[in-house]
Amino acid sequence: MSLDQIIAPLKQPITLQKAKAQCRCQHDLEDDLFVEWIDGATNYAESCIHRQLITATWKLTLDAFPQESIELKKTPVQAIESVQYFDVNDGLQSLSSDSWFLEGDEVSAWLVPAISWPSTAERPDAVQITFRCGYGNEPANIPACIRNALLIHTEAHFLRKPWDEKIMVCVTRLLRQKTSWRYT
Repeated sequence: MSLDQIIAPLKQPITLQKAKAQCRCQHDLEDDLFVEWIDGATNYAESCIHRQLITATWKLTLDAFPQESIELKKTPVQAIESVQYFDVNDGLQSLSSDSWFLEGDEVSAWLVPAISWPSTAERPDAVQITFRCGYGNEPANIPACIRNALLIHTEAHFLRKPWDEKIMVCVTRLLRQKTSWRYT
């Protein structure tokens, strides 16, 4: 199984201007660093909460269809763009949207077969599911607790205290409000 981002978000979940305002930074000397700090805070948050913040497109590749449903490990899912598979004759096929349905919410998403999944060729990329996920294309769509965690995490880097225990406890508590508890 692999999960790969194939179209990256068009924006950052917090703007450079917002991050600099949080830090009361009025110069442009560290703009490149701010962008890196925002990227780091974003990666940390997304890995903690198992969610995509700004809309992106992902591809889940499996070696076969499972017996039951397929968990999409990035949420919130906005749309399934395609469900493709290599049939037993190694021909690439697409499943129509009436062959499956999407169950879930902000925390978890499952692709469920309408009846059953078809048989596939024996190959590592036998099943390919392309889906779009995230809270939306704008930072304002992201829950405030997550945006605040990103700002505080970015500010910690600006203050040269990126892993200060008190700061990270604050960031973690904010993220915990939106944490998915997974046992996988």
